[in-house]
Amino acid sequence: MRWLVAGAGHSVCDPWMSAFEAQCAEHTVVLADGPEVAGEARRLAGQTLIVQVLDDLDPTEFDGVIDLTGRLVTTAPRCVLPAPAHVLLQRLLSAVQIQRIVGAIQEPAIATQGGVEALAGQVSQLFNGRDPDPGTFGGTLAFNQLRRDSAAVEQWVRDAQGLALDAVALMIHQTDLFYTATASLWIEAEVDAIDALVGQANCAM
Repeated sequence: MRWLVAGAGHSVCDPWMSAFEAQCAEHTVVLADGPEVAGEARRLAGQTLIVQVLDDLDPTEFDGVIDLTGRLVTTAPRCVLPAPAHVLLQRLLSAVQIQRIVGAIQEPAIATQGGVEALAGQVSQLFNGRDPDPGTFGGTLAFNQLRRDSAAVEQWVRDAQGLALDAVALMIHQTDLFYTATASLWIEAEVDAIDALVGQANCAM
């Protein structure tokens, strides 16, 4: 099969390739992204792959598309990388019914195109006494926790749980964590549901 990986300049591409590497002997992979990262080389299953310009390729000519940005518009079969906040809530709420959820979710730098590289660059620039380049983080430093649009995640929670508009209020921030998504949530639910939520904890709460 031939796979097109859209968003190969995205920070999450490296861990994705590590996970996919065992299957690569049976598949052909083409990496693509915007012109700003075209020409970059990545290693996958012992091969060197050059990132191509996405606009020069037709996704429908591939058997499937791995969309690491979540923004590609195509009729081709597509696997979309979900937002960390969405994954966290999906795992937390998949087996319980709640009545209300309010709180804040912190997404890692990897959720932003080039976020890990930009964060590492800001740290290096600060340590060297230079003014850091804030571009990737919307005109702010990564450490300032840029507010992200939470509408899609809030709508997913409402639809999945059958909740009213005022029963879901979430703030999502971009943080200076490289990979870890964290959440501080107030959840209203029946006792059994709360016990099930606490039972998912993998550390002391």
